[in-house]
Amino acid sequence: GTVEVLHNGSWGGICDDSWDINDAHVICRQLGYLWALSAPCCSIFGLGPNPIVLDDVNCHGNENDISECDHRPWGQHDCNMWQFAGVICRPENFTKAFQKVRLTGGAVPQAGRVEIYNAGIWGDINQFGWDMIDGHVLCKGLGYPGVLAVTYRSKHLFHVPLMFTWAKSVSCHGNETSLLECDIAIETRRVSYGYDAGVVCKTENDTALQFRLRNSTVMHAGRVEVLIAGIWGGVSFQHWTINSAHVFCRHVGYTGADMVVSGASILFKLSHTIKWAHEIRCHGNELSLNQCNITVLSNPNIENDAGVICATNASGEVRLTGSSYPFAGLVSVKLAGVWGTVDNRDWSQTDADVLCRSLGYPGVLYPILFATKVFGHGSGPVWITDLRCQGNETGMLSCQRSMSFSGVWSHDQDAGVVCRENGTQLFQVRLEGASVSYAGRVGVSLMGDWGTISAVNFTKPVADVICRQLGFPGSLEALGYGAFGPGSGPTWLEGVGCYGNERNLSQCTLGVLSPVYPTHMNDAGVICDKGEKFEKDFQVRIVGGSHVGRVEVCLKGVWGSVVHVLKTSLVQFGHVVCRQLGYPGVVRPIRNAATKYGRGSGPVWMTHVSCYGNESWVGDCA
Repeated sequence: GTVEVLHNGSWGGICDDSWDINDAHVICRQLGYLWALSAPCCSIFGLGPNPIVLDDVNCHGNENDISECDHRPWGQHDCNMWQFAGVICRPENFTKAFQKVRLTGGAVPQAGRVEIYNAGIWGDINQFGWDMIDGHVLCKGLGYPGVLAVTYRSKHLFHVPLMFTWAKSVSCHGNETSLLECDIAIETRRVSYGYDAGVVCKTENDTALQFRLRNSTVMHAGRVEVLIAGIWGGVSFQHWTINSAHVFCRHVGYTGADMVVSGASILFKLSHTIKWAHEIRCHGNELSLNQCNITVLSNPNIENDAGVICATNASGEVRLTGSSYPFAGLVSVKLAGVWGTVDNRDWSQTDADVLCRSLGYPGVLYPILFATKVFGHGSGPVWITDLRCQGNETGMLSCQRSMSFSGVWSHDQDAGVVCRENGTQLFQVRLEGASVSYAGRVGVSLMGDWGTISAVNFTKPVADVICRQLGFPGSLEALGYGAFGPGSGPTWLEGVGCYGNERNLSQCTLGVLSPVYPTHMNDAGVICDKGEKFEKDFQVRIVGGSHVGRVEVCLKGVWGSVVHVLKTSLVQFGHVVCRQLGYPGVVRPIRNAATKYGRGSGPVWMTHVSCYGNESWVGDCA
């Protein structure tokens, strides 16, 4: 019962702050019992008729009187009416703690929360350690042939109120005739916090489980559910495969499955439910899910619950979004009434070509990786992964692809495309980073978004096309290694293939576009042919003084810098430069000239230079 103490002629309760089995032992011995079985808290025996007079009691367990234990001063506490401490003492004629067991809350009699009876009070069992062996013994003891499932957090599943927890754990061997014969550890403190054990027993009428497809917008897709103990619950995605999904879809009237999905409640915007089936394993040729290997185990965690999209004549929809051009955009896919996107891994020229032809265009101009950088972030699930088209398909959704949606919602790797549209020129080019109009870093604009070209496989035929697009007859040099400094924005193109006679870049082979690149250290540059004859290349000049300063070199009329002259030939390089300028030789070479004479503004024309010292001009140095 509820503990009360007499102080100064008045009875009062004890607050359950720090109340434990040692405190209860002292109370029970003081009352003439052997010891305490439990020290329940939280006014489990009802509200005390008198106020609380003792708080923060702390006994070692060997005291003879509760007043000998540490505690707050009499009458001082910070407790409310739901914090009266209680005890259950062990009498001399004690044989076993529990006399009865029952199931409560179930919609059917063979299911519910497990409750055991002692001292006139029904209480629940802590779920930790509760397993199928324990459930089997319980069900057999209640007259059922066995156990179908054990449940956890049964308060929520069976909609029963929070109650006192009698048993801390239950351990059965399996051969007991009643749960009360098992090893039951008494909970010495606290009430239940909803972590209570439950069970669903088998009945003689159990022949087959019922399954259904729960959906919100379309009939052929949704969450997979199974009916147990009058409660519809979900299936875990952990072992849910396309073979099991084929069997399920045939079970509910379709020819098979198109895709399995994880997180069906979130995807299809369904209210949460318990997961009943922990595992369903099918070979795929079964006529019903009941012919598959099914493990039933309740789980209140609704994350990663299984769903399915069953096969129908409607294969889905595809559209391009995020662009003012109808033939360009982020690839969006609609399956089961939900719009999502395509993952860019394995996104290829062939995949994009199939897509563009299905949308009515003659083919693809270029696929785009990381399309969110251009067209904005997509929304919804990432529906399509591991796409592999052969090229002869009538639509992208007819291509080989993953048949599983694993719950990916991140759109950092969405795929995009620009389809070929006759007469439309989307690429604009310009030259940047130089003081002359005919040379510079190649800037490329795709639909108004300026970026650069990588110098990987950047050849003179490609430079010829770029210069012709800018109005020059051709190019003199195709340059790499960020000759005119690093650009900004996306690195649009890499490995462009041109014959050299194309009128613009759009007529070249462009490959897959990637607007995300780690650096701009290898941006491409060009020097266009402006129809003038330049003086001899590798003229030199000194910036900063008449005979001392930073060395610059001229190539095709563009002045640039020299960096990284090898330390072993620094003096030799100085002699060559000085003699080329008309001086008899070098007095002292200057390393790190930028720190004294300022950084150069043009391209870096020469790097890792090595001279012997007898060359007539720097163009002869390595």
